[in-house]
Amino acid sequence: MKMVSGRHRLLAIVVFVATFAGSLVLVAPAAQAVTFAPRVITGIPAAPRPGQTVYQKVVRLETVTEQVTAGQTAYLYSKLNAYDSAHVNLVDNEVICSGAGSGSAVMGENIDPPTGLEDRQSISIITRLLVQATSSGTMTCSIYLRTISLSPNVSSMTVSGELRFAGTDIKEDASGQPIQVAEPAGPPTTLTKELYVSKLDRTLPTDYTEVAVIADTEFQSCWPDDADGNQEPDCESSDTSVARFTLYVRLMNGSTVCASAPIARTDVAVNDQTHHKAIPLYTKVSRVAGCDRLYAYVKAEYLSGHTGGIQGTTPPLTDETPPDPTHRSWMTHAFAVPS
Repeated sequence: MKMVSGRHRLLAIVVFVATFAGSLVLVAPAAQAVTFAPRVITGIPAAPRPGQTVYQKVVRLETVTEQVTAGQTAYLYSKLNAYDSAHVNLVDNEVICSGAGSGSAVMGENIDPPTGLEDRQSISIITRLLVQATSSGTMTCSIYLRTISLSPNVSSMTVSGELRFAGTDIKEDASGQPIQVAEPAGPPTTLTKELYVSKLDRTLPTDYTEVAVIADTEFQSCWPDDADGNQEPDCESSDTSVARFTLYVRLMNGSTVCASAPIARTDVAVNDQTHHKAIPLYTKVSRVAGCDRLYAYVKAEYLSGHTGGIQGTTPPLTDETPPDPTHRSWMTHAFAVPS
């Protein structure tokens, strides 16, 4: 039996979300890197009843800052650990940067309580991205927990983690743009056979001797919804969508391949209760003289079970104070940094 009916499924990308007043957690003075010790998050709102407005609880956990100049690109890395969840709850790790440069990304999945699947009782969500400064000054970046319960009960969980500037002067491509791409906004793209996502095709700067490509994909199980907003017919909470994700990276001279990175591959089985899963992939390749074209992509392949979908940029999400302002965040995206 499903824990929550399809039409009331609480996705990482909901059409309308808001923040409970008073959910802000005070943070320590900002720095370039912070870790936060375990803290209990209470008051996670229960799943809405029919006709209710959907609310997510949004908690700012930590903040880092960096002085940047216009055009400078920074690399943000975050990790959110969640465990001791009282019920099946959404765990989204969102990083939002503002000030001298702006950008945001959110990755996530659902966590199980102690009575659930053993490998789902403690999870870690990595969210990372590049942010380019549009002016000189202070870039401020924060890590947020976005959560709501899939049960009819007000819930709780424990979280810990880190947020840091993993790099503060990441070289851009030959045109001066960060080597980064994200899937566009809209409904998840259905994976029925194979899809190619997060395609990077850029000219590398001359001072890259080795390049690392990082690709984070958000995969949703039991997609598409039917006309009433329910999940794929007959998809129960324990049913799975099984898929393979492979990151390919090549250095090229025009259309000639000069070098290929070791492929990064993982197979995942995401059940309907977990609902969506963050899939991080990473590989690197050494620079070859005369080969300055970087070509990379993720190949997603349907393997078995119910069809799933690849989630792109979110619809508008509320900031800390509902209902406005709102912002969009990247989900499935990829970028390159020197290694």
